[in-house]
Amino acid sequence: MINFLLDENIPFELISFLEKKNFVTNHVKKRGKAGIKNGEVYALAESLDAWIITRDNDFGNIFKFNTYNVNGVILLRLTNSTTKNLLQIFKELFGNHPDIFNQKKLIIIDDSEIIIYK
Repeated sequence: MINFLLDENIPFELISFLEKKNFVTNHVKKRGKAGIKNGEVYALAESLDAWIITRDNDFGNIFKFNTYNVNGVILLRLTNSTTKNLLQIFKELFGNHPDIFNQKKLIIIDDSEIIIYK
């Protein structure tokens, strides 16, 4: 089972989308953890055995990413950050990369490409 932890900068609408695909989904705000530091987000993701989904560019640091035992990070660097666009991006991600969550990765999604670090 794949688990996701949505950072506080990710809209709640993504929860429904992910749960309809049978993923376990948590949100930093719904867990009463709004305002926690990035290290605490990593620690929470570790405890939940979860991938982190965030818009916080600090999570794009591959060296820091490698020091934590999280399943992976999806960093969104989109100029169009509407919920509608975000949901479309995830539909395309799952459709074009069905096995993307099979091992630890840092995935950076921007307007023109998906970069995957292992």
